[in-house]
Amino acid sequence: MGFEFGGLNPKFGGVSSSKYRVRRATLDDIGQLTALWQSMYYPTEGLARRITDFQVAEGLDGKVLGAVGLQIAERQGRVHSEAFSDFALADHLRSLLWDRVQAVATNRGLLRVWTQEQAPFWNHCGLLKADPEALEKLPALWRGSSSPWLTLKLRDDV
Repeated sequence: MGFEFGGLNPKFGGVSSSKYRVRRATLDDIGQLTALWQSMYYPTEGLARRITDFQVAEGLDGKVLGAVGLQIAERQGRVHSEAFSDFALADHLRSLLWDRVQAVATNRGLLRVWTQEQAPFWNHCGLLKADPEALEKLPALWRGSSSPWLTLKLRDDV
């Protein structure tokens, strides 16, 4: 089941969101996602094994226009491997995908969201450069990369 968005979104120049549907990826999406990942030079085989980690934005014709992964470890989520067929739509689709990621994070009871994605959008939606204290909470599975981390605390770990 996906989210369908209606109405105009003034933040993105009045583009009608009812043109897009955002949902969890399925095995039926593997061909379209593989093409997107190849265009971004991502390791397609590894990502294909984790297909259901991805949220996709599709047009009314069912064509996948964008996708982002959400890997979960230690009650934390890592946004990764964003890809778009048309980067003119990227920020608009990121916004829709971010709404979906937040809903999944809330439903799964995640404490924090992390990303190493570099698009300015991620700073604008509340993710901040991780300070040393936050980095102590980074799941071991994701450590070792030299790229800077952005993070957003969703709730306290009680």
